[in-house]
Amino acid sequence: MFLQQNFKNWNMSLPSQRIYKFIDRDFQIRYMGMVVSASLLGGLIAGLPIYYYLDQNYIVFIELAQQYSPQIITHLERERVWVSSLLIISFSGLAAFFMFLSYKLTGRIIGPLRVLRNHLRQMSRGKWFLPPVKVRQTDEFQDLIDSYNYFYESFRTHLRQDLELLKKLKVDQEHRESYFIWKSMIEDKTSQLEKSSERV
Repeated sequence: MFLQQNFKNWNMSLPSQRIYKFIDRDFQIRYMGMVVSASLLGGLIAGLPIYYYLDQNYIVFIELAQQYSPQIITHLERERVWVSSLLIISFSGLAAFFMFLSYKLTGRIIGPLRVLRNHLRQMSRGKWFLPPVKVRQTDEFQDLIDSYNYFYESFRTHLRQDLELLKKLKVDQEHRESYFIWKSMIEDKTSQLEKSSERV
């Protein structure tokens, strides 16, 4: 019953204002480099023939204008500069768009994995009092986070049950070794399930 009530709330999103910085700089820069390089290569493959044919057409137009209408040469030259500038701006915008897109996508991939990794590290140190993992609704691996949280809360429930069973045991204090082992086990499980001053 406890699991069913809390499972619905485990995947609540973090505050939507995530600070714009790299979560895993090496991975994100490498991934961004690949995406931007691929987009620039595609832009060059498509853009160079367009630029070449436009340039050849302008040469023909200027030659014709010199023979029949010299007054429009200035207009053709200005138009040629505008088209070249437009191609350069489009090329730069394409690179910037794919850079931003790859940054956002890698953040949505790396963010949940980093949170999960940190939670596992804390859990391996016996800190079972931590709340379940929470990520933003827009992040990837939602099913993985839900499954991990289910496992985590199930294991915590078992630890609580074990602790309650230990407390119900009647240990004779005359057997000092057994008594101290029993007491140590209760203290260990209690420290794992309850927040302590040593929490990082």
